[in-house]
Amino acid sequence: MPPDQALLDQIAATADQGEAANDAPLAKAWMGVVEVAKNNPTKDWQDEFDLNFISVGKPNIILNGACYMAGHLNEKPLVNIRRALETFGLEAAEDVTERNGGLYLGPM
Repeated sequence: MPPDQALLDQIAATADQGEAANDAPLAKAWMGVVEVAKNNPTKDWQDEFDLNFISVGKPNIILNGACYMAGHLNEKPLVNIRRALETFGLEAAEDVTERNGGLYLGPM
C-alpha cells in the first residue's frame, strides 16, 4: 500500500535533521525521500503506486517477484542490492537468520 498522510508527515518531520547528515550517502538519500514526502500529496503517491504495482497484466514492479525467481534460496536477485548496501557500510547482522532481503516500510 502507498503511504498515508500520517506516514508522509512523519517522514517530512525529519527534515530538520538534514544538517546532521553532512556528506553521508545514505543520509543524503534519506533527505531526498524527505523532500519528496514534503512536496507531494497523498493522491500523487497513490497514483504512482497504482501505476507501478497494480496492473491487469504484468505490473512494472512485482512485490513478491523474488519468490518466483530461480537461484539458490531465491537470493540471486538480491546480490546487487546487498553489494550496493555494502558500499554504504551496511550489512546484515551476524545473528540474522532470515533469507529474505526484503524491506518493510510500513507501521509496525
